[in-house]
Amino acid sequence: YILPKRPYLSVPYALEALAQARQVSFILGDFPIPLEYRPNPTAGIAHPPKNLSVLDVRNNPVMTQEEPKPFSALSEKALERIKTELEEGGRVVVLATRKGYAPAVVCRDCGQAQTDERGVPLLFSTAHEERVFISRDGVSVLNAKRTCTRCESWNLLPLGIGVERVEEELRKAFPDRDITVLTAEALTSRKAAKNSVEDAQRPGSILVGTEALLPWMLTYEGPPGLRPLGVIASADSLLSLPFWRARERFIRLSYFMSGLCHELLLLTRRPEDSAVQSLSSSATGTPEVSFWSEETALRKALSYPPYGTLITLSYEGPSAALEKFHAQIKSDLNQYSPSILPGQGTVVFSLPENVWPNMELSSYLRELPPQVRVRIDPESLW
Repeated sequence: YILPKRPYLSVPYALEALAQARQVSFILGDFPIPLEYRPNPTAGIAHPPKNLSVLDVRNNPVMTQEEPKPFSALSEKALERIKTELEEGGRVVVLATRKGYAPAVVCRDCGQAQTDERGVPLLFSTAHEERVFISRDGVSVLNAKRTCTRCESWNLLPLGIGVERVEEELRKAFPDRDITVLTAEALTSRKAAKNSVEDAQRPGSILVGTEALLPWMLTYEGPPGLRPLGVIASADSLLSLPFWRARERFIRLSYFMSGLCHELLLLTRRPEDSAVQSLSSSATGTPEVSFWSEETALRKALSYPPYGTLITLSYEGPSAALEKFHAQIKSDLNQYSPSILPGQGTVVFSLPENVWPNMELSSYLRELPPQVRVRIDPESLW
């Protein structure tokens, strides 16, 4: 909902203000409606998806008396279900959430998340001729043979499941199948995207990618019976994205994908998470309300929307200037208790209800240099 360039305007907020000024109706269409727009924020969803199955992909040798199996992005049960779907002439769509092979790199010795000199987090990629670290915005491409930015240790560990890893495992498991990869970077033109989608609509094909593929699933014009089998390869990655509403967003994406597939497999190592539970309550037919109650209580405690205003300040520049900027912000905005996100260089603070708009604070934010990205109630903290 946020415009990608300055000013970072929230389209729903702008439309709502316009509707109020012109005294016309304002309708926000989404499912589920964002918590701040819900008439009863703590109410559950009356109709959970009936075609969604949660697969616990944890290895538990203590319970099974078996040796732990090597880590994989796709469980054996998921691969078996994919194989059956393909053999029956169906199609498969696999959502991998993040680009790269592993979407995060941390130091085993000190725990520091690795970033480039601008403070942008690095991901691990095998797409180039050699293994490299790439900043999440794609600007920095660095040799993987590097040391920790904090303690200079060589003991760096790639974490998480990215598109490249999912693609690798799918090609190994199904070497004779057509596998199309669709990410935001691959969408260089409408024609390229259309060709990729057409390839993925053939019976027996596999489409794998990030969230960028979801809108293109709406372009399918074949028989309703050929809706694909959907797989969310790592629900845990969605739950851990740097979004303050990551768990609500996870529920929305799951509903969206379940509506486009005849069956959706949700792979997770956290089946007890209340957000996952809210999706898997269709068996009982009773709306699961624990997630919404929990989310509402957290937002009240943190003064996050709709119970306050969230402000982030991101500095785009060299590390030396970044440290100076952080010191200035912590001094100038001390009354708001600003926090610096580790490894990202972003300053975050929240205001209680009815404090924003604040003319004095607004004036201060407007006078910050152009290297500072100011966002009010952003979807992401990064």
